[in-house]
Amino acid sequence: MLVVDDNALNVELLAVTLDRLGYEVVTADSGRSALDAVETLSPDVVLMDVLMPGMSGLEALRQLRSRAEASDLPVILVSGLGETEDIVDGLRLGANDYVTKPINLPVLQARLATQTALKRARDDLRRSAQLLEAELERKARDLDMAAHVQRSILPQASPTLHRLKTAWYYEPTSEVGGDLYDVVPLSGGRTFLFVADAMGHGVQAALVVSIVKATLTAYLGAGDDLAGLLTRLDETIAGLLDGRFVTAAACVIDPESRQLRYALAGHPPFLVSGSTGVKTIGEGSPPLGIGLGRPYRSDEMTLDPEAGVLLYSDGLTEAHDPEGAQFGLEALTARYADLNGTDPAETIRSLRATLKTFRGDEPPSDDLTILAARLV
Repeated sequence: MLVVDDNALNVELLAVTLDRLGYEVVTADSGRSALDAVETLSPDVVLMDVLMPGMSGLEALRQLRSRAEASDLPVILVSGLGETEDIVDGLRLGANDYVTKPINLPVLQARLATQTALKRARDDLRRSAQLLEAELERKARDLDMAAHVQRSILPQASPTLHRLKTAWYYEPTSEVGGDLYDVVPLSGGRTFLFVADAMGHGVQAALVVSIVKATLTAYLGAGDDLAGLLTRLDETIAGLLDGRFVTAAACVIDPESRQLRYALAGHPPFLVSGSTGVKTIGEGSPPLGIGLGRPYRSDEMTLDPEAGVLLYSDGLTEAHDPEGAQFGLEALTARYADLNGTDPAETIRSLRATLKTFRGDEPPSDDLTILAARLV
């Protein structure tokens, strides 16, 4: 505590009294020395006489309040009974309280206790805010790193493929998402397409799909055996996801034979366009990571010339309009039929435009992935 008074006897008496009450007291004999003491000692509270030669207590208070580091420092003014105008001016300048001479010690003790408690509470709040800000900055850095890692595991540009065009769109609900897609050229001019959707959103879901990506890369040599690939993915991640699961759709397209091999793990069905319209294909199997031990199955079909294949996450079919209605598989199938024969990039643009019109001002509630392919 800083006691400021030009009367040495008053200062000595107050210092002794306040020391007995448990306060650590430092003193100053003028407004100028009070400013210096505040700067060097950072007291919890200032008890300052109003009338002092040179710089008055009011001027010292005005200068204190102009300093950012002392803007909320508790200041209690001490004035004579007839100095009401000084007290009013002091309160306008930002004084926290006042006492009058002769000082009533119980009143002073109560007001000092109040201002000291308020100061410590403000300091605690400021420290908490600083800790929170530091934690938020750390989390922001972690989130930036997670987003960078996720971008690194997603294809950035469509690879050169044999008689097949592809395009995709990915829209996470936050900086990082829980969807994964991949387009991988295989031997013999074939192409592997993959879309996965991890339960939940944000960093945890992104971590899950990173595990899926790493496992997929390790076992991609089994791309011809899609059922076996999904089984290996399920077995590998079952013990890692702590109750979480991942849905997945995988297929291999052979443009020369026009054969499509496909398998699903709890994922929405494929859409396949051809000369007779659009078919939904794929049989539901358990999601990855549940560890039920049930076998996955794969099927195959022959594609029409210039056929299209659409993979997507449920962020597309389960998108909501402002009234809460879902876009749905039926609407998606009808829209995809309208786009039969279009270039995959145009297919993606048109589906995005349709979805945007459907959602209106409704924000996305789930990560969205659309992967389109077409034989050429």
